[in-house]
Amino acid sequence: MTLTKEQFKYIYALTNKVNPVDFDCGTICAKACCNQPGDLGIYLLPGEEQLIENVSWLTFERHRAYEYDFPPSWRGKQVIFAKCSGACQRHLRPIQCRTFPAAPHIHAGKLYLIRETLELPYHCPLLECTLKREYLHNLHQAWKLLIRAPLIKDLVAWDSRNRMERNVTISVIYRT
Repeated sequence: MTLTKEQFKYIYALTNKVNPVDFDCGTICAKACCNQPGDLGIYLLPGEEQLIENVSWLTFERHRAYEYDFPPSWRGKQVIFAKCSGACQRHLRPIQCRTFPAAPHIHAGKLYLIRETLELPYHCPLLECTLKREYLHNLHQAWKLLIRAPLIKDLVAWDSRNRMERNVTISVIYRT
């Protein structure tokens, strides 16, 4: 089961209601996450392409999930890799962009939001900011809906297990 276009629209609306901070973080770092040379980009969640397939500032590539770090349930699936031109329209940015610097994490069957643990090739000022409680609440609600889709839940659980196996320091920033 993948989420419908209407469900993704609702999730986008929910996460568009409030920004993580009171300023456009891209003004501090010159949009470092969007303006990186090379292969930096993000993967869309299954079904998300329904909402942003005609966005001109994103370029898309189709990859085979088994060639990358995706859970076994994704084998045989194609994943869509998106790269930003740096001219994003914030209300249409993909889930992975609107989630950052938080990340969904499942532990003992519960969903948490943690501070992102990925190593980045740039400095993100949001990693050092206190994020708005309302933003985190809406984001948590969005991820609760997203993980109803089995492939998305498998991905969050996979990433969570990988963090635990690598003994990555996890900083919980939102729990219910």
